[in-house]
Amino acid sequence: LASVAGEMELLAGSLWKTTQDTWGAGAPTFAPVSQQRDLCVGAAFAMTFLVANWTVRLCVVQPAVRAFLQVPRAKVWKFGQCVTEAFWFAAFTFVGLRLLLCLPKSWPSEWWADFPDERGDVLRADVRCYYIMYGGRYMFMFLSALLLEPTRKDMLAFLVHNSVAVGGLYLAYFHCVNRRIDVFFMCLFDPADVPLHLAKLCKYLAEAKKGVVWQFMASRLFELFAVVFFLSRVVLLSYVVWSCTLNGPRLIKANRMQGWMLLAVLYILLLLQLYWFTLIVRVAVRAMRGGPAEDLRSDDDDNS
Repeated sequence: LASVAGEMELLAGSLWKTTQDTWGAGAPTFAPVSQQRDLCVGAAFAMTFLVANWTVRLCVVQPAVRAFLQVPRAKVWKFGQCVTEAFWFAAFTFVGLRLLLCLPKSWPSEWWADFPDERGDVLRADVRCYYIMYGGRYMFMFLSALLLEPTRKDMLAFLVHNSVAVGGLYLAYFHCVNRRIDVFFMCLFDPADVPLHLAKLCKYLAEAKKGVVWQFMASRLFELFAVVFFLSRVVLLSYVVWSCTLNGPRLIKANRMQGWMLLAVLYILLLLQLYWFTLIVRVAVRAMRGGPAEDLRSDDDDNS
C-alpha cells in the first residue's frame, strides 16, 4: 500500500507540474511501464475517485441543494450527479488538452512521422498518470452506475462503452507505442459532456425556480453540447479511426493480435458515438417542433 501511495503521489505531482508548466517547457521525467504496479495504481485511483465523488456529493452538494432549493428528492439526487460529473469531465478536459499541448507533434498529420523510433515500455510520468487516472475514472463511473445510481435509459450502451473503453485503455497502455494518438483520442471524449451537464443543471434550476432565463441557458448549452459532440465524437473521432485503419499496419506488425483488438475497440466506440448522436438529433428535432430539449441518453426510467 505504501508503494502504491508513493507511486500515486509521484504521478499526480508530475501531471500537476505539467498543467502548471508554460507550453511544456520543463523537461519531463520518464519511467518504465509495469503491468502489476500500474494496474494496482489504477485501482487505487478508481477507489480514491469513488470515495471523493460520493463524499462531496452526499456531504456537500446534495445538502446545499436541499437547503437552498425546494425540489423533490429525486431532483436533489440529479443535481448532485450533474454537479460532480460536470466537475470530472471539466477537469479531465483541461488536463487532457493541457497535456496534449506539451507533447511534440500532437496534430494528426504528423502522428506517424517518427513512429518506428518510439518506445512503448518507457513512458513520460505525466502521460502515465493521465492514462491511469483516465482508466480509474471509467472504473469508478462504471461501479457507480452499476451499484449506486438509478437505472439509466441507455444503461446497456453505457456499460458497453465503459467496458470497451477500459479494455481499450489496457491494450493501448501496455501494447501501443504511439502515445500522441492515444492522448488525442482520449481528449475527444470529455469536452462535450461539460455543457451537457451544465445544461441539465440549468434545466433543473428552471423547474425549481420557474424561471425562463434558466430554461434559455439550458437550451443554449444543449446546443453547444450538440455542436461539440458532433465535432469531437463524430468528425474528429472518425478521422482518428480512419487514420489508425490506414496507418495502423505498422502497429499491427509489431503486435498483431493487440493491434487488431485495438482497431476493433475504436470501431465499437465510434458506433456507440453515432448511436448517441442519433439520440441528440431526435432531441434537436423535437425542440424545433416546440418540445423540450432534454437529454435522452441518461435520465433514469422512474423519473423521466
